[in-house]
Amino acid sequence: MLYEASESYGNMLMAQNRSLESGAELLNAGVRISTSDRTRARLEEMAESYLVTHEALESALRASRQRRHA
Repeated sequence: MLYEASESYGNMLMAQNRSLESGAELLNAGVRISTSDRTRARLEEMAESYLVTHEALESALRASRQRRHA
């Protein structure tokens, strides 16, 4: 068998979510050191996108946990 369904799908999603949060932190660090208004604006936009995705995934993970324990 080449592929198998993971038993820890939730763990994979939590790791992805940590990566999104870390990515947003890095982008915001770039915002703080950038000297270009255009670059700062783009980095802020990207960081916000990462955080929105992070929050949506966190909400989905909470809902999934609640369904399993209901």
